[in-house]
Amino acid sequence: HPALSPVRPVGPPKVYIGPFDNFAGEGSVDWLVTGIPDILRWSLSRYGEIIVVDSRSEAEWVVEGLFTYDAPQVTINAKLIQRQSGQVRETLESIGHEDEIFTPAEELKNKILAAILIE
Repeated sequence: HPALSPVRPVGPPKVYIGPFDNFAGEGSVDWLVTGIPDILRWSLSRYGEIIVVDSRSEAEWVVEGLFTYDAPQVTINAKLIQRQSGQVRETLESIGHEDEIFTPAEELKNKILAAILIE
């Protein structure tokens, strides 16, 4: 028998954005551990078709990630995970310059939206 898909809740999808690990261990960019999720939370919350939640247990989708830093380049890697099943829906990457961190974060936001809303 095929596995049953979880029933999608009524209303906009709920997304939890977790902290991002500093994979490079470079102290000068430690602020990105919370900075990247803060940027994503803010920009995703402004988009009306999803809801950003504060608790993993409330979410349909979880975004987890890490970043690497090779001055001046920042590479952000994230996984979009269906919380109930634990399955990774998408693995996403965005690359940008350290002085323009909003650009790769915005690109990542767009990839997250596209992956969630094509469901």
